[in-house]
Amino acid sequence: MKKIRIRTELRQHSPVVNKNLVTKTLLVFIGVLLLLQIIVSNSLATIGLQMAQIDQNMRSLISENADIKEQITSFSAFTAVGNKASELGFIKPVTPRYFSNQPDVAVDIH
Repeated sequence: MKKIRIRTELRQHSPVVNKNLVTKTLLVFIGVLLLLQIIVSNSLATIGLQMAQIDQNMRSLISENADIKEQITSFSAFTAVGNKASELGFIKPVTPRYFSNQPDVAVDIH
């Protein structure tokens, strides 16, 4: 009789304890998963924002680089023209000279 009563008591209490334990464990596990999901989503959003800023900076630098290349090309073209003019004997005028066929308007009589 004793064996039967012990087994009956175990059967009555064991499933209830196991169900409560399993339920609590699952709730804790789901809570941890939700917390991890929030953390991962937040970090992905932050990384996306940083990537957008980096992309904006990169586009700005590419545009600035193109402008600088254009300026370098322009300056080197002026330098090349100046060098070629020097080779051909052209010189820069020190003071400009103006020639006119018209007579002087006011002449100093004294």
